[in-house]
Amino acid sequence: MVDNTNWSTNEFEVPVSINPKTLERDRSRLDKNIEVWVWLKDQGFKPEFLMDSFGVGLADVIRRAGDEQRGFWLTAPVIAADGTMTKRIVKFNIPGISVNPLEHDFWCTGAALTYWDGDCSGKSWLLIVDTPRDVWRIAEVLAGTSLLARTAVISSTQWRSIPENWGNGFLKEWGRVLIGTGNDSGGEAFAQSIRMLCAREFVRLDIPRMVGHDWIGYFLAGNNDGDFERLVRDAHILGAPPPLVPETVPLELQKMGVYEADPVNVNGAFINGHMHYAFQVRCVGSLDRRVVGPDGKVYVEAVPTSFYETKVIRSDGVILGFVRPPLPKGVSKSNEVILLEDGTVISSIPKPRDCATWKLDSIKAYADAVTTRKRAHRATGILFKEVADYIRSSTWLPNKTDYELLTAYVLLSYCYDAFDAIPLILLNGEKGSGKSSLAEVIADLSYNAKILGGGSDRSFVRYMDQGRGLLVLDDLEAVGRRSQKSDNGYGDINQILKVSYSKSTGKKSIVEKDGSIRTLSFFGPKVLTNISGIDAINATRTYQITCRTMPAAIQQSGAIVGRDISISEPLRQELHAWGMSMIATIYGRYKRASGKRADRSVQISLPLYVIGEMTGDEEIQADLDRAIRRLTAGRDDKVTPEDIVKQACRECIKRGARETISMAQVRLEIAMISEACIFESEDTVPSELLSLRNPIGIGRVFRGCGVVSGKTNRARLNTVIESFYEIDRSFMGETLKGFAAEKVYIDLAYEGRDKTRKAFAFCERYATCSQCPYEAVCSLVLHALNRKKRWGG
Repeated sequence: MVDNTNWSTNEFEVPVSINPKTLERDRSRLDKNIEVWVWLKDQGFKPEFLMDSFGVGLADVIRRAGDEQRGFWLTAPVIAADGTMTKRIVKFNIPGISVNPLEHDFWCTGAALTYWDGDCSGKSWLLIVDTPRDVWRIAEVLAGTSLLARTAVISSTQWRSIPENWGNGFLKEWGRVLIGTGNDSGGEAFAQSIRMLCAREFVRLDIPRMVGHDWIGYFLAGNNDGDFERLVRDAHILGAPPPLVPETVPLELQKMGVYEADPVNVNGAFINGHMHYAFQVRCVGSLDRRVVGPDGKVYVEAVPTSFYETKVIRSDGVILGFVRPPLPKGVSKSNEVILLEDGTVISSIPKPRDCATWKLDSIKAYADAVTTRKRAHRATGILFKEVADYIRSSTWLPNKTDYELLTAYVLLSYCYDAFDAIPLILLNGEKGSGKSSLAEVIADLSYNAKILGGGSDRSFVRYMDQGRGLLVLDDLEAVGRRSQKSDNGYGDINQILKVSYSKSTGKKSIVEKDGSIRTLSFFGPKVLTNISGIDAINATRTYQITCRTMPAAIQQSGAIVGRDISISEPLRQELHAWGMSMIATIYGRYKRASGKRADRSVQISLPLYVIGEMTGDEEIQADLDRAIRRLTAGRDDKVTPEDIVKQACRECIKRGARETISMAQVRLEIAMISEACIFESEDTVPSELLSLRNPIGIGRVFRGCGVVSGKTNRARLNTVIESFYEIDRSFMGETLKGFAAEKVYIDLAYEGRDKTRKAFAFCERYATCSQCPYEAVCSLVLHALNRKKRWGG
């Protein structure tokens, strides 16, 4: 907390209040002047607020020597640290209204003083701005935010002049000092001058250049108190990363000498504070061709031609071409250097034609918006909600918070090069559960997305290096446990996935046709789909999203309408602009939040948390946190048979079991839990898990972990004798309560004329096996039951 009695206003130790009659006279004059009221409102101010909170008034016109008239400028008493309106007056020019003002903006006689927004007692944050007018505007905005109770706002009474009392330890006493001066060259210089006053950490509150140079322009552009609050949260520490000034210069400006050879893959790369995006255009022109005419003379005629040309747009709106410097005699083509026009050395010219998803019209609109300082996209929170709503309307998921996680992953795909590590996503579920449809929806929304259903590890790596976008590996059973020993051409891809989550390890060297070695990058967002789960190593890098067959009630409601490119494509174009605009801010927040020795689970979750924080929406952040915690819970712990049986029973309850539960359904659910290792050879499975391979072993676990109560019951299901049990009421209650807390969808209770038929409803409710969610594992786990239902014998 700050004590306001420590700081004087320079000329008087105890603030001398303004004469009340003077204050009232000037305020009355302003209150009656409609023309000035209109001007103030056009500037975004509320005149009543200015008069009440800052004593703002209007000076009368007076005559000076020589009949010169002066006046009709705004007046405002200097506000002291304790909120006193003092006798020192700041005066403000009103363009077109003021008569012969002394300055074009504002002025105050005497030495520069500190102008406060009111009593600063008990406040721990200090925001320094350029002018008292900025103080007024921000003070009005702070009234609607959580920042009001802890933030004091000040300026100098002289244009970018530092008051004497800002030294002498004044700035050291604040918990946080934010510098919110203008973003023009003078404002940056003033910010650096303030920074030199005290050896402490400052925070730079940048006004987005696309909306203007000062706070008046920022709020006139439509930004509100929520936008300002998010801007404060996103402010970066002066002197720390990110490096926002390009360190490269065009080749003609580079000094002669020897430089380190460190070319970059420029497509999608975040370099020197800028993101780069490669795109191709088709050019139409003409070529001069020499032809021989009928008269035997040689003529030159223009022949139409068309060709593709690759360009790179930088996040500051600059569109760059490529430079191939001429090679000295004796230097081979393999030693050629390729540069962007800004001097960035690149590994090769990108080939984005087959993978680029940002359209030329949208690229041009972004470049125009950035260079003319207009908004290129809507707020992060709005985009997040629209993406989440689109995914919800396109596909159904049993765990509601998974929509937030997948939405964050879509946004992450547009800025992933700002992170050191990112997670993989596995969409896992039985046949017909909508895995591939969900993957297509994600691809429709994501950065340079591509769906691959097969191919070699070489083609996989080449595409990742070339496209630098989100890759969907559909039905890739090689990452599942059951296919670990199969020779299906994906074995190397499985190894690549294990290292592709990290920027430092996601690289592979290949030999080109000319014998040269080239290093390709396969770091980037990936979505996998399969039925059989994922191996233990990849599981530590992956969030596994459970997919299930859509309940009939959801289908009939019409809430799920499927993919709609007319909605997803405009969203994707805007997300491209969002990623280019926001990546520097995201990078800064990520670097400040990341620890040097964080474990893998923290490494892969942090980018998603940063995306969530960028929305400024506490509900989104809470849902995202719940999803991450649920998907990582117990990941590093040793899985026991009791854990697996309880999880299987919870899944049965989710599908509709309420009173009774059958051994057959529990066995099917266990088979679908990858950690149970049901389909692996016995010599590779922990001995304690072998008990889950037969009903007797599962029955023993039942009794020991409080899932069921009462005796074992038996009845016929498709002529086969099967066991069933009554579900323990406490277990049922805890399970349903947990589902509600996690916003997990659960099916309606199974129907049946008695407890026996309810226990077997999971099977009897389907006329044919092709409709059953357990079809993929039933024939392997319940041989006799499956045969009886399919063939009747």
